Amino acid sequence: MNKLTPQLQREHNLSTHPFYDLWGILRRRSNTITLSPGLLVFKHRGVSVQLPVDDIRNVKLNRKWLYSDITIGTESASYRLKGFNFQQLEMLLQKIQRTALGIFQHSAEWRELLAVVKRYQKGNHYFSSWEWRSLSQLVLVKQRLEELAIDADFISREGDSPIAQLALKLSTADVSESGRNHFNEQVIPQLLSSYETFFDRIESQPLSAPQRKACVTNEDHTLVVAGAGTGKTSTLIGKAGYLLKAGLAQPENILMLAFGNKAAREMAERISERLPESGDKLKATTFHAFGNRIVAQSVGVKRSLTRFAEQDNELRQFIESMLEAEISLSDDYKTKLVKYFVCYSTPGRCEYDFNAIEEYQEFLQSCRLITLTGEWVKSVGELRVANYLYLYSVPFMYEANYEISTATIERRQYKPDFYLPGSKTYIEYLGVDREMRTAPFVDQAAYLEGLAWKRKLHKQHNTRLEELYSYQLSEGTLEENILDILNRVQEPQRLRDTDTLLDELKNSGSSPWQGFIDLMLRFLSLFKEGQFSFSDLLASPQRIDMGRTQAFIALFKPVYDAYEAHLKEQKEMDFSDMIAEATVALQEGQFHHCYDYVLVDEFQDLSGGRGKLLKALLATRDNMRLFAVGDDWQAIYRFNGSDLRFFTRFDHQFSPAKMLPLDKSYRFNNRIHELSSTFVTRNPAQLKKEITTHVQVEHAAVQLLDIQEKIPNINLADRNQRKAEAYHQQIKRALARCQSRELRLNSTRRAPVMLIGRYRLENMRDLKELDLKALMTEFPLLDIQYQTAHSSKGLEANYVLLLGLEKGSFPSAKENDELIDLLLPEQEPYLFAEERRLFYVAVTRARHYVFMIFDSHNTSAFVEEIARMGKQLITKSDSLEIGQWSCPECQSGSLTSRVSRYDKKFYVCSHSPACDYMASACKECSSPMVMHNGIQRICANPDCQEVEIVCRRCGLGTMIKRKNNDGGVFYGCTRYRRGEADCCYENITSEEYECRVGTAKQHAEIMQEK
Repeated sequence: MNKLTPQLQREHNLSTHPFYDLWGILRRRSNTITLSPGLLVFKHRGVSVQLPVDDIRNVKLNRKWLYSDITIGTESASYRLKGFNFQQLEMLLQKIQRTALGIFQHSAEWRELLAVVKRYQKGNHYFSSWEWRSLSQLVLVKQRLEELAIDADFISREGDSPIAQLALKLSTADVSESGRNHFNEQVIPQLLSSYETFFDRIESQPLSAPQRKACVTNEDHTLVVAGAGTGKTSTLIGKAGYLLKAGLAQPENILMLAFGNKAAREMAERISERLPESGDKLKATTFHAFGNRIVAQSVGVKRSLTRFAEQDNELRQFIESMLEAEISLSDDYKTKLVKYFVCYSTPGRCEYDFNAIEEYQEFLQSCRLITLTGEWVKSVGELRVANYLYLYSVPFMYEANYEISTATIERRQYKPDFYLPGSKTYIEYLGVDREMRTAPFVDQAAYLEGLAWKRKLHKQHNTRLEELYSYQLSEGTLEENILDILNRVQEPQRLRDTDTLLDELKNSGSSPWQGFIDLMLRFLSLFKEGQFSFSDLLASPQRIDMGRTQAFIALFKPVYDAYEAHLKEQKEMDFSDMIAEATVALQEGQFHHCYDYVLVDEFQDLSGGRGKLLKALLATRDNMRLFAVGDDWQAIYRFNGSDLRFFTRFDHQFSPAKMLPLDKSYRFNNRIHELSSTFVTRNPAQLKKEITTHVQVEHAAVQLLDIQEKIPNINLADRNQRKAEAYHQQIKRALARCQSRELRLNSTRRAPVMLIGRYRLENMRDLKELDLKALMTEFPLLDIQYQTAHSSKGLEANYVLLLGLEKGSFPSAKENDELIDLLLPEQEPYLFAEERRLFYVAVTRARHYVFMIFDSHNTSAFVEEIARMGKQLITKSDSLEIGQWSCPECQSGSLTSRVSRYDKKFYVCSHSPACDYMASACKECSSPMVMHNGIQRICANPDCQEVEIVCRRCGLGTMIKRKNNDGGVFYGCTRYRRGEADCCYENITSEEYECRVGTAKQHAEIMQEK
């Protein structure tokens, strides 16, 4: 029973009316109602009832001429008591009302509600959804008061009761979620005004209006969606400072989390500098350090960190030693390992697994299509066929010329995929499914027509043709079908010795053995970080090569078991254990803390394991708040397990939630912003942002520098050396422009310049000899540093030079192995989505100017895209020709120039090897010579329109002027090579040649008009 005031502790008795008693003597209808502290006692139908006042839901009086009734209701019953004096019943009702109100006011729930009501009445408190739920209880209070007939007049007579007064005023709409939003919108301006001086001084520069609004917004879960240079860290510091200044938290109630040691140190330094009053109680820590503390507290001892966690080389050696041990102990394991290298070193995916040629090209670029004999092939299926033949010791030739010359105007010389000289058998690997359907981006009619031609050719010349199909790779029956062919053609087979084959793999120049160990190392880290089980992986959706997955897991599990046993024996843990074990400890209530607020930086980098840890932490206490800042345009760590869905679906992951923008950048100018934002938002999945910049300029702030402009003037015999020197000269050209600008500004200290490449400098062939110290000596006004694109994140410089922007380099063709993708968030459907964001990160490191240095003979698709942007955004040479010509074969790629080993320029499709179109270069302007009707090549440059007449006999050569022994002029094929087997003897008269040229020019004019 709650403690009541003295006046409510006195007993009150009420008896039935004397006339009612007299009338009811014989029927024994007299009654007495006794109101004792918190208890109402009476008789109902002859039975004594003791009713706690707290159980009373409503009381109604019914006035009659001589005596009156009272009806008392509870949740489950209703009692009608007759025969009382009406005035006495009114007095009783008032005492019941006072008693009920007194019980309310002395309850713990009422006291908690009182604190909420007082904050509401002051009108300067931002209510979270969790806090507002308490306020919404006022609707129930109002209902209870009305049922007890307690109105505003009664409350005013009885004295101060702010809860009851507010409850009677509020409607259901007032305490709804929309009511909360409306209330908070009124509160925000007051808070901004009250803490204006604080926000002016918390950082070296006053916080912007969006930063201030984010700081005072105090939702259950808040995500600040920032842009590059908009002040993410300043917002975090401002938020922490505001919580302390407003008295919403003490330093020990705030947990600040960062992803890396460097970021945590920088945040701690900012806290120490800007919030000295917090002492050492407010700290920034990493997820791993926080997890380690949770584990230590939960088990009572701090375990050591294994040396493998920070020494990849030692872990690599451990994995290799475990593999060697398994090989020596188990012949079965050895056989499985050899079969993995032969059959499963590359994911088994076919052309028709992809909807677009761009997707297939990306996949091919991520594969190492090198056979065990060191030969490059064009598809995964061909790789498997070649490796199976090698495994069974079957001699073969890849794409050797067919024994009969077949070259014509319409067709090149026929080169079957495989030739087995022992049995004189040709094998074609066909890219079709069981219904003989090709990939969507392949001309199915033309493909099947070519297949029919091949079959007819072999039948005509009585040569043996065997066929293999892509669907056999998908269904896992390729090896079986190869063996059937070998047996049918009586090809001798001998399975190679596994020990010899393993030795060859380990000693191979292409290092498949070391690549396999690296794969195991990455798989181990991600497997533990994501807290996976082997059953999880084997139950994965069928977007992967399940046979390969099973083969790899069979090899990986013994290594994993040995690793875990080693950690247990040494009583050590790795970084993944810190996250996983801390999550379990939180879920089981083994970690006690006093945190009310969790502030997280770079939220776009949150991984699945860290996300589980964060959710488990937030679930340990009521009303814990999450405040996170990040930029989805800078999400570049999927390869380490980061899951962008925590960011883009924040309101689904952490509910209820609010997302706020930071939309003004103080780093770069408007031109850099316009180019970079246009570029990154080509991916429609990126969140849309209306970012403005503090600095506005009229000129373009990005310049494209092609190294091919320099190569003609470099006198070096080695092509690679010429290319490296050309890069060096263009870098100096860009630096000279930076230095010139600093001279105009009369700079007194070195201006920071950031050279950014996709990889470490030593891994970039054309740039590894770059001498940064020498460059700083040559340009004394510049502070020149090199960073990889990933390591540049979080940094800034006056000028940025992007280097090595070439096909296969940036965007990187080194896509994750599909086995690694099993452990990562699902890949985005947009091509090169993460590489595009990484490029955005690199560009937005610059304050003033960006130089993009590249090779137009091997151009990055990103540079091609940027080269098509307007002159208000980029500066480039008028002669720059990248991205100008579409591939006439696949229609979606563009023709990109290459240089042969003999320094002869030619063009290939940017989707090579998925599209194998090639074109020679025009001898007049070096543009592509595109074949038309199989009889002429016309220069793609409309200002040139040079024409070459194709040889109609071989279909490959070009007709050129020659002289006979009498000095007469005729035209012969360029493939005339006396004595050679493929010599072409085609020749035509000058008159015929001129006629063909005239026809070709007419065709060129028609094409130009179109």
